[in-house]
Amino acid sequence: MVNQKNYEEAVKIFLKTRPTLLRYKDVASISNIYDETVIIMNFVEQELKKIVCGCIISSDKLSEAITLLLKLGVQSSAVYSDFLASCRRNLNDQLSTIQSQKQVSFLGA
Repeated sequence: MVNQKNYEEAVKIFLKTRPTLLRYKDVASISNIYDETVIIMNFVEQELKKIVCGCIISSDKLSEAITLLLKLGVQSSAVYSDFLASCRRNLNDQLSTIQSQKQVSFLGA
């Protein structure tokens, strides 16, 4: 699932199994499974944060990434702060592009 970037399914399964994994994480046979799951879900969380902070993303992917991060327990203020920083960067990039285009057209006129 994670290799196929099906983060929604990965989060869904993790949230379903997390209580059991936490309950039995001290049992030797479950301990490795728990540790691997934590590593995988940390990777998923980082990938979702990349989507939120990405420069060019679809609103559907953004919405899904934010929802999944919140389900994983990431602080909402951190998620929203990353989102706003990404929006600010995008707007600044767009303004710079527009200003450059205006300067080129002014010089060419």
